[in-house]
Amino acid sequence: MASLLRVSGFGTVPGIVVYGTHGAERWQAGELRAPAPPPGLHELRLSLPELCIAHDSDIWIEDKGLSLVIHARLTAEPERLLEMLRPPVDRLAAAAGLGVRPGKEVLEICIPGIDKGTAIRELLCDDTAAAFYAGDDLGDLPAIAEVTAWAERSGRPSLTVAVSPGGSGPIAEQADVTVPDPQSLISLLRQIIEDAA
Repeated sequence: MASLLRVSGFGTVPGIVVYGTHGAERWQAGELRAPAPPPGLHELRLSLPELCIAHDSDIWIEDKGLSLVIHARLTAEPERLLEMLRPPVDRLAAAAGLGVRPGKEVLEICIPGIDKGTAIRELLCDDTAAAFYAGDDLGDLPAIAEVTAWAERSGRPSLTVAVSPGGSGPIAEQADVTVPDPQSLISLLRQIIEDAA
């Protein structure tokens, strides 16, 4: 979270709330709320590399402090490899009291019961006039579902956007609108701001 705030300048924006690690971390007005790292995570830091390298030496593990992400993007067949890794990773994570969240060419070992929907539930309140959410990976599905459910309950406007080069997939199926890339998302945001002015 500290590196994001440093490079983005978000910390200088009045009233901004920044979430990290799929909703596990929350930064607001200079204060960071985050749980202690789960004890089982340390054991996995030691055991995962051997398991992953045994399957493919191009797999790498990203340590996010509160989660571990197994990246298969550099391998020849990332989806097949992750399919093979999923059962043993599930077993190791469960033994450590953790969960596994799939993503685009990754498996993330994480704190169970916390996802991007957690952050959205905290942010949307009685005073919220409208909601906008954009995402590009499976981890965004809980947040899209929360925004949609909130809009149905409240009757207030919302817009969910899938960033998907092919315009298809689970995120595109659930979102209201699909754009092909981040630049198109920025253009859409600018258009919304101009229309609202």
